[in-house]
Amino acid sequence: MKFVNTLNRNYMSKRPIIANVFLILGFLLWIPSFILALAAWGGWITLTLTQEIIVCVTFILSLIIINFFKPDWAKDE
Repeated sequence: MKFVNTLNRNYMSKRPIIANVFLILGFLLWIPSFILALAAWGGWITLTLTQEIIVCVTFILSLIIINFFKPDWAKDE
């Protein structure tokens, strides 16, 4: 594992803006879908089958977006 200076303020400016936008979008999708999936699994809320499918698809889509657009310092080598 190589050392990467995460305090470099110019790092994010070297990436395309759209990559940062999609990464933020992925996290904004991940947080509520994770909470909803956890609440439904724990029995605190009741979802219909359609709602469960939407939550699961949103959760999986957010993980794909986050994995695809993650910064270089977070990638496995």
